[in-house]
Amino acid sequence: MPPLLDSPSLTKLTGSPLRIRPKPTRITEVGTQAMNRFACIGGKCEDTCCRDLGVAVDPESARQIRAAEASNKGDASTVRLVVLETVHAEDTPQHILRFDESGACPALESDGRCGVHRRQGEAALATACAIFPRSSLVIRDGHSDNDQLEVTGSLACPELARLTLLAADGLAQTPSATRLLSRPYLGKIINIDGHDAFAAPFLRVRGVLVDLFSRTAFPLSSRFAFAAHLAAQVDDFFSRDSTAFSGPGSLFAQQRLNAELSGATDANLHHRLHQDLAAFPERGGEAVMATTALMLAERRRLPHAQRYAQMVEACFRSLQAEVFGQAASEVDPNQTVSPAQLFEVYRRRKELVAQRVHGLLDDILGRYAVHYLLRHPYTDAPSLLNYLGRLGLALAALRLLLAGSPRIQSCLAAAPHPSVDAGLVADAAVEVVQILTKAVTHHWAFLETIHRARAEAGAMTFGQLVLFAKFL
Repeated sequence: MPPLLDSPSLTKLTGSPLRIRPKPTRITEVGTQAMNRFACIGGKCEDTCCRDLGVAVDPESARQIRAAEASNKGDASTVRLVVLETVHAEDTPQHILRFDESGACPALESDGRCGVHRRQGEAALATACAIFPRSSLVIRDGHSDNDQLEVTGSLACPELARLTLLAADGLAQTPSATRLLSRPYLGKIINIDGHDAFAAPFLRVRGVLVDLFSRTAFPLSSRFAFAAHLAAQVDDFFSRDSTAFSGPGSLFAQQRLNAELSGATDANLHHRLHQDLAAFPERGGEAVMATTALMLAERRRLPHAQRYAQMVEACFRSLQAEVFGQAASEVDPNQTVSPAQLFEVYRRRKELVAQRVHGLLDDILGRYAVHYLLRHPYTDAPSLLNYLGRLGLALAALRLLLAGSPRIQSCLAAAPHPSVDAGLVADAAVEVVQILTKAVTHHWAFLETIHRARAEAGAMTFGQLVLFAKFL
């Protein structure tokens, strides 16, 4: 999160975020409704961001922290600022906050509040701490004087997860009446000036993807298939390394992209894809189950929060117990179970939940998908197929963890009660999303490993995305 030298409402950013062009420009700050409504609940938070979270620190904040550490040595009246360590992500050195053995920031006090903030004020915080859970995306158009600063946030924050996932309008983007960022900073920049053919149509491509995942008349599995179909249609010419938009064929490539984007929202196409997906056999579900379970298990090999370990253990113990017809407390961890057996239990539970709270989980996870599209631009991936593969794995993990959630189990074990069931399922969904986001999305080393493994495995295919869609 590199800080800016001046307010983005007054200056135009070019090249490095620390180099300012004197030409004034307008920048429109846009926030989701969830972000506009958000307010930190401090010590009442059930999973504070000051614990078990990988926090990247911008260079200026790192300099200030080290200077404060040096000047405050031996001063018992001053809260000890966290120490730093340097890591290398994608060959770029980064500073991260080093938490203590319990997983807490050394500045975290017993009431769940930050000692640095309490004693020295917000200005003493690292930018990452001052901004969290907010994140920003600058959409810069070199052909106009109006850039857009989009403010979303991390669902690792329980309060923001609730506001984002449980409100029908939580992801609606509107110009912010007040500044959402306590400091001027930027997260990522998307240049839509035409120099990068993959990024140039960013707003339209993302807009179509958001539209497809917002088609709530269809189940989430079908919405994912709609997006996968679009990705497959454009994959041979629209990707990060494509040369289709340069040279004499560029006009044809642009026309074809426009046609594919327009056709992707066709209602008749959606009905056909929905029917095709329903007719597609589920025999590939165990492959998705195995991939998803492996990802969850691999995350546990690295340092992790107790809440994450408890969630994963409870999920698989519950699924295994049903496979063997036992109580969860009686499951022998040495008993072996196949992905096919786990998938069968998963599929059965998913259907039971759908009967109890028809469409509720699809709506919540559909909002998760839209949030993913807004917070993680597709330009982060080499192609739309790979981008949707990342999203598909995240959605599959959420579905699996929800199937084994103790809250979901208690819902299914009790007599049907619409309002109670809906509350239990919604609470379970928020909890699972928040814990998984905190454990995976904010662990740069794990994400880098996943993306590298995906790259080594080769490009994602439409068939693989169909398997994910069927699993969902």
